[in-house]
Amino acid sequence: MKSKAIDDQNASIPLQEVHGDEKWRIETEKPPLVPSKRLLITILLFLSNANQLWMRYNANVAVIEMTSSKTILVDGNRNVTQLAEFQWDTKTVGFVLSIVHYGYLLSFLSGFVISKVGGSTGMAVSMMISGILTVTQPLALSCSFYLFVACRFLIGVGEGFAYTGLIEVSSRWMPKSERGTLLSCSLNGFYVGVATIYPFCAFIVSIWGWPMVFYVTGIISWTFSLICLILMRNHPSEDKWISKKELAFILRETNTPGTKKVTTHPAELVFKSIPVLVLYLTNFFSGWIVNTAVSCLPLYVKDSTGKNTKEVALISSLPNCLCILIAASSGPMMDYWKGRSKIAQTQMHKIVIGVGFTVQLISFLVQTFLGDLTTTIIIFVVIRLFEPFVLLTLGLISINIAPNHTGLIAGYTSFWYSIGPIAAQTVASFMTTDQTINEWNNYFLLTAGIALLGTILFTLYGSSEPQPWSISPNFGKQSHKNEAAETLNINFE
Repeated sequence: MKSKAIDDQNASIPLQEVHGDEKWRIETEKPPLVPSKRLLITILLFLSNANQLWMRYNANVAVIEMTSSKTILVDGNRNVTQLAEFQWDTKTVGFVLSIVHYGYLLSFLSGFVISKVGGSTGMAVSMMISGILTVTQPLALSCSFYLFVACRFLIGVGEGFAYTGLIEVSSRWMPKSERGTLLSCSLNGFYVGVATIYPFCAFIVSIWGWPMVFYVTGIISWTFSLICLILMRNHPSEDKWISKKELAFILRETNTPGTKKVTTHPAELVFKSIPVLVLYLTNFFSGWIVNTAVSCLPLYVKDSTGKNTKEVALISSLPNCLCILIAASSGPMMDYWKGRSKIAQTQMHKIVIGVGFTVQLISFLVQTFLGDLTTTIIIFVVIRLFEPFVLLTLGLISINIAPNHTGLIAGYTSFWYSIGPIAAQTVASFMTTDQTINEWNNYFLLTAGIALLGTILFTLYGSSEPQPWSISPNFGKQSHKNEAAETLNINFE
C-alpha cells in the first residue's frame, strides 16, 4: 500500500522525503510507457510532423487543379474546353512548389532561437504562424502572385523552425533506451501526412474547389498549435503533471543538464568537424531523394499517363502507405538491434544509410529503363521502403553527435535537408520542360548519382558518436547526472 501511495502522489512529494526501498525504486525502476507523459509528447510530435507535411504538400494537389484545362458540357450537347485558371508553365509550377523549401534556408537561424525559447514553444508558435499564412494563400493569390509566393516562403520558414523544435524536444524527452522507438513513432507523422494529404486534398478539390484546400489545412494547423502550447513543455522539469519517477528516469537516460541552457557554441558545429559536415551533406542527399519520391512523382504520373487530378493524387499516395508501416517498426527494430548486437553505433548507422541509399540508387536505375505505370508504383514503393530507416538514423545522429548543442545541430541539418528538395524541384522543372518520358529518365539517372555519392561519403567519413568538442568532461558520468539532478533537487546518490 505504501508503494502505491507514493506512486499516486510522487508528482508532488519531493524525492528527498522518500527513503529506503521506495527511494531506490523511484530512482532505478523504469516507469511504464503506457500511460506516461513521454508517450503523450511522442503522440503530439507525431501529429506535428503530419501537420508539417500537410502545410508543405497541400499545394501539390491544388496546383494540378489550378493549372489544368477542363472539358465541360454546354447546353447538354456540346463539349467546350475551359482553359486553366492559371496559365503557369512547368518552371512556374516548379517554383511555386519549391518556394516553401526556400523558407527552410532560414532554418540555420532556428537553432539559436530554439535554444532561447525552447523546443515545444518554438514548434507550436511556428505551426500557428504557418496555419495563418496557409489560410490567407487564396486571398494573397487573388491580389498578387508575388504575395502568394511570399506566404509560401514564410510557411517554409515556420516549418524549418518546427523541425528544429522537434529534435530539441526529442533530445529532452526521449530516454536513450527508448529513443529509437519513440523517435520513429513521431517521425512516422511525416509519412502519415504525405499518405493522407493527396487523397484528402483531392476530395476537397472535387467538392469545394482548390481554395478550400488551404482553408481547411490552415485551420487544422492553427488549432493543433494551441493544443501543443497547452500540453507540451520544453523540458520534463517544467512539466507539473509528470511523475517524479518518470522525471528521474528521463534525466538519467538523456544526460540533459537540467534546465540550464548552453549559451556558447563551438565553431565545429558549422564547418570544422568532418563528421558534422558529412551529416549535413547526407541530409541534403536524403532531402533530394525524398522530394523526388514525394513531390515529383505526381508530376511524372501526370506527364506519363495523362490522368486527372484525383487519379494522380490516389496513385501518388500509394507508396506512402507502406512507409507508415515501415516507419512504425523501424525504431523498435533498431532499438532491438542495438540491444542485441555488438556492432558499434556508428557502424550500425553506416549500414542503415548505406543500404538505404544503395536500394534507392538501384530503384532509380530500374525506373529509368522500365517506366510503365505499374512498374513506377512498385519502384517508388521500394524507394520509400528504406527511407524511414534513413530519416530515423539521421535524426538519432543529430541528437547524439553534439549532445549539448542539439538545437543548433537540428537547425543546420534542417537547412541542409531543405536545400535537397529545392535543388531537386528546380532541376526537375528545368530538365522536364517538354514533359517527356526521356526527360524524366535523365532526371532519375541524376538522382541515382546523388544516392551513390551519399553512400560513399557517409560510409567513409560518417559518425554518430558524441564529438569530443561538443560535450562536457563529465558527460555520461555520475557527476553529470548529479549536475542535472541538482537543478531539480533530485538526489541520485
